Amino acid sequence: MAGEGSRVQRWLAALLIAGGTASALFSLFADLIIGGSPGFGLRQWMLLGGGGLLVLAGSWLTATGRQSIRASLRSAFEADVRLGPGRILALAVALGVFTGLVEVGVLFGDRKLTGRILRMGGEATWVIPLVNVLILSTIGLLLSAGSLLWRGLRSAYVVTFVMMLLCADALLHRFTLGDRLDAGSAWLLAGGVAAAMTRGLAGRFRRGLRLRRGALVAALLGLLVPAVVVGTAAVRERLRLSGMPEPGEDAPNVLLIIWDTVRSANLSLHGYDRPTTPNLDRWAASGTVFDFALSTASWTLPAHASLFTGRYPNELSTDWWAPLDGEHATLAEVLSDHGWATGGFSANLAYATREVGLARGFTHFEDYDAVPGRMVLESTMLLNNIRRLGFVTDFEASILGLKRADRITQATLDWLSSGSVRGRPFFAFLNYFDAHDPYVSTAPYDTLFGPVEPWFFRGGMGHKETDPAKIRPQRDAYDRSIAYLDAQFGELMRGLEARGLRDNTIVIFTSDHGEHFGEHGFMRHGNTLYLPVLHVPLVVHDPRRAPAGVRVTEPVTLRDVAATILDLAGIGRVERRIPGASLARFWEDPATAPRQEPPLYAEVREGLRIPPGLPNSDADLRALVGDGFHFIWQSDGHEELYDISADPGEMRNLTTQDSARDVLTRMRAELARFVDPGERIAGTARAPR
Repeated sequence: MAGEGSRVQRWLAALLIAGGTASALFSLFADLIIGGSPGFGLRQWMLLGGGGLLVLAGSWLTATGRQSIRASLRSAFEADVRLGPGRILALAVALGVFTGLVEVGVLFGDRKLTGRILRMGGEATWVIPLVNVLILSTIGLLLSAGSLLWRGLRSAYVVTFVMMLLCADALLHRFTLGDRLDAGSAWLLAGGVAAAMTRGLAGRFRRGLRLRRGALVAALLGLLVPAVVVGTAAVRERLRLSGMPEPGEDAPNVLLIIWDTVRSANLSLHGYDRPTTPNLDRWAASGTVFDFALSTASWTLPAHASLFTGRYPNELSTDWWAPLDGEHATLAEVLSDHGWATGGFSANLAYATREVGLARGFTHFEDYDAVPGRMVLESTMLLNNIRRLGFVTDFEASILGLKRADRITQATLDWLSSGSVRGRPFFAFLNYFDAHDPYVSTAPYDTLFGPVEPWFFRGGMGHKETDPAKIRPQRDAYDRSIAYLDAQFGELMRGLEARGLRDNTIVIFTSDHGEHFGEHGFMRHGNTLYLPVLHVPLVVHDPRRAPAGVRVTEPVTLRDVAATILDLAGIGRVERRIPGASLARFWEDPATAPRQEPPLYAEVREGLRIPPGLPNSDADLRALVGDGFHFIWQSDGHEELYDISADPGEMRNLTTQDSARDVLTRMRAELARFVDPGERIAGTARAPR
């Protein structure tokens, strides 16, 4: 009977262990194959937790299993090797730097091999290892402090396992495997790796392992990498400046100012009922205002690429994950080749950076920097875990590391006062990001325009909304952000004047695209090609050539901004690398300037992480504006046509109207010049969606 009981016990133990292991592995591999589940759900807990309990129960049923469990606990919590604070810090430095450098290698290797946009700059090479070291050191010292109550927390096994667990989890996500797993599966896999590594490393501690030399080497590597990155950038800048040709006599300075995500409709410059832009209004009165300027895209990267190259987005490489390649010359390259000192200052750290190809031709370019918010965003070890704990939502994460307008203004003025610019004309590009969601303003602008609602109460927004009560707080916050930008514009102009630069500086003010606030039921941008996301401000201020007080009402495209700058700078006639037509034709010889341009083109490709039901969730969008009409075509065959001279709100789709048949036919024929021959232009319109 005893043997029978023992045999049953062994079989039961084997079944429990096998069932528990199968449950946990099924959860892990199902997550890996399917691609992860949304959140740490109840079923995930049941599969993982239940599987672990079954394995533990099965092991406990056997004498060998009980002895093994007890021995493991004793070796982990009652080990004779306990780490002091010095050895804990040395372990944190060694593991943190090593893990961080592996992460950096994976990231930049991925960028090199695939060309994907990672939204990280060179500072990540030292920020990621540094944050890893700080996190591991903090965890280690907390365990050391806790050991005053329970000595086992300072065991080499415990300290090493906890640190290894965090390192394995970070590497798991850097290799993108963790992104496909639910949090439970990710921790299971990371725990297995950490347990295997701990067994070897903690055993070496027992044999007298010393970490001082390893920590010193890791620290030196952590210092060497950023020194090389920063040092080589400074050397490259000096070499570029020394190799430039001498500019022509009386060459003007050029300032290109872009307020990211600012639509014309919300500027008092264009008749908005709120005084959002008093400084801009006064300045624009001494320049030329284009009342109907259109962007070439409804999101940042292709719009900026058009501004810099003078080409429509269909001619360029830019896409949601694809940067601007080197096929076409940029405005900064051309001006640099003619002797201009070039500086770029960008606050849009997603799609207006060195990484996406917009820094080509700039001798000096500032985008990412190592502020605390950016350090959190770039650390997988930190951000992923505080997100899992529910402390940071996606909306709150978007606020981390925001680069405010005052930093862009000050960085530009500092550069203008530096030796890099002295003795040369300059071309400066400024991207201000404050009017992009989440629309966060600081005092005193946070109390303007409507009831004050702090961002942490307002929250984020989706791509679709029709409720005025939900839209109004977002629009109020947007207007406040524009008012703050306007104040910074005044600071910038005063800074130019104080440096004696205003009279010899061409200033071009515009935006890359607009924003939806409930029009057609949409919010945000990058999802449609309606006028709220295409109609942007454009002002040209040139004390020498652009007349004051002129307002141009004809439609113009931002594609022509680069050609306009080269023309005003005096090199447009000899420089053919940038296509387009100078907008100076509208004021220099208005009698012969075309009253009607050929239809102006814009596009937005099928979206990245765009929710279903939006126009570009599963199709590309193309648009033409001309002859008073706005034509929108989708690659799935859907068409819209609006008479924007009579219907500026684009409320009546004319595609089914007999009176619009000739216009529709003409627009389709014009669009064929822009659409790939493999795409079909629909001959039959479908009802609006």
